[in-house]
Amino acid sequence: MAASSRSERSAGFRKGLVACQIAFSVLLLAAAGLFVRTLTDLRPADYPASERVLLFMMKPQPELYPPPQVRLLTAELVRRVSAIPGVQSAAIAEGGPLASRHWTSPVQVADGSRHEPVLTGWDDVTPGFFKTVGLRFLDGRDFVASDTPGAPHVAIVNEKLARELFGNGNPLGRVIELHRRANESNRYEIVGVVGDSHYQDLRANSDPMLWLTFHDYPPYMSALHVRLSTLRTADAI
Repeated sequence: MAASSRSERSAGFRKGLVACQIAFSVLLLAAAGLFVRTLTDLRPADYPASERVLLFMMKPQPELYPPPQVRLLTAELVRRVSAIPGVQSAAIAEGGPLASRHWTSPVQVADGSRHEPVLTGWDDVTPGFFKTVGLRFLDGRDFVASDTPGAPHVAIVNEKLARELFGNGNPLGRVIELHRRANESNRYEIVGVVGDSHYQDLRANSDPMLWLTFHDYPPYMSALHVRLSTLRTADAI
């Protein structure tokens, strides 16, 4: 009789344990679904298409790679990765979209037509970056291989920065002054305009943004962005 009672209690405990496991599993599934929905809602319509973009962080040691060698390293890496079957394009950025590090600096029109500077986010990128991450070009040109030390400083801006600096005027060919580091400013000719996009923060509005080349300051730690032709080629890389 006692053995039968213990058996019934054990069976009841097991049933209760199974019920708790099922309830906990349902709770986890609901939480996962809510998480996925939250991520989907966070992604705005103007965010760059990134379903086929892979990221690889790099940190060349400055003791082994002085600035000229860093430039050669990044150019050769992009060339070799771009040649891999299944890779549509590749580029390097000091930060990139939604990077953990981002920078802002005051920017103003160099000819004095607007005296008040605009606080602007900026990033250093290689040619082909906008195509790789999915930022659409509206006017002008991309960076090219000849945008190197010794060549004129050039910049690409987004729509918002162009509007804040020049209103409805054409920004191409205009010169801006960027106070990038303390007690230092450089002038850049605007050669391209890209569409507005959430670049540094999904929850904030699209901010004024500009992009520069690795002209004077090679990246200390950067990200290789690789766009694949299809998702299946990820295994080949």
